[in-house]
Amino acid sequence: MTPLRVGLLGCGGIAKTNHLPALRALSAEAQLGALCDLDRSKAEEAAQSFEFRPRIFTSLESMLAEEPLDAVLVASPNETHLPAGRAILASGRHLFCEKPLGRTAEEASQLVRLAEERGLRLQVGLQLRWHPLVLAAQEAVEAGTIGPIYYGRAQMLRKRGVPPWGRFIDREAQGGGPLLDTGVHLLDLALHLMGHPRPASVSGMTWDRLGRNPDLDNPWGEYDRTRFTIEDFGTGLIRFESGAGLLLESAYMANLPQNVAQIQLFGESAGLLLDFNQTETPLSIFSPEKGDTFPSLPLVEEPAIAQLRAFFHSITEKVEPLVSGRQAQTLNAILDALYRSQESGREEPIANL
Repeated sequence: MTPLRVGLLGCGGIAKTNHLPALRALSAEAQLGALCDLDRSKAEEAAQSFEFRPRIFTSLESMLAEEPLDAVLVASPNETHLPAGRAILASGRHLFCEKPLGRTAEEASQLVRLAEERGLRLQVGLQLRWHPLVLAAQEAVEAGTIGPIYYGRAQMLRKRGVPPWGRFIDREAQGGGPLLDTGVHLLDLALHLMGHPRPASVSGMTWDRLGRNPDLDNPWGEYDRTRFTIEDFGTGLIRFESGAGLLLESAYMANLPQNVAQIQLFGESAGLLLDFNQTETPLSIFSPEKGDTFPSLPLVEEPAIAQLRAFFHSITEKVEPLVSGRQAQTLNAILDALYRSQESGREEPIANL
């Protein structure tokens, strides 16, 4: 089978840690034909570091016009996802877009509609779906061990961890703070393990008490506290049409003894705790019949590799990606309602699904 020919937009941190190593590992399935970044030196350095020989572009439009590509991976900032995604899909290329798909559900919906109209594959970068801990939890849920799930908690909380680079502290550019950046990963996993129940409404609250405080240390690096326009902590109670509920919590700064990254699911037969920061027993199941059990984790490839393999498979086999555009649009819709709830002080219905 002839390898797919792909381009990569954005040569920053996520490209270097996830996508370029994954493309190198998947060279039999896809060839990197082009790299694009506004800073040409970053693209050249990335190509050299990973021993690729792509064409280098500083303009997405030029890359799409001049290079024969089957698909493009978007690893550029949030504010570029909509215009870049539109241009890529309009050119007839399949699209892999880093999370979030859009800054809002309306932005995400535009890309979903365009992909569907053109019969193109759209996958979103939520690589934790392929994490061995998640795969083991999914196996337990699908086996009926937990039973119908009626409530869950998803927490992604940093003691101190505001990203000082890029425009992460700019609400206009990002669309939101930790909820949209890191919390979205745990929200996606919780919905996935719960079977993607249809959300109905959200009651949410956000704060910026710590992120704007110039007296607090940020080990990740200094940033301008006066330009901090996002939340440093956000939470929301999501109600689903099925009657189930989910509590989401996400923070860049919180007064905690240590970081928290976990999901708890409460089912009629058992409860499940998935803890990314626990090394000895990261997955626990609590059952009145069997007591506490600790399922073993499968040996699988790196999530960053697995997610691109799945994307390429969806293209060649013409099947829906595991992390679809519509699922990502739902994440945006939930967070939109959470932010609206903070502003209104009321529970807000989910829109733009």
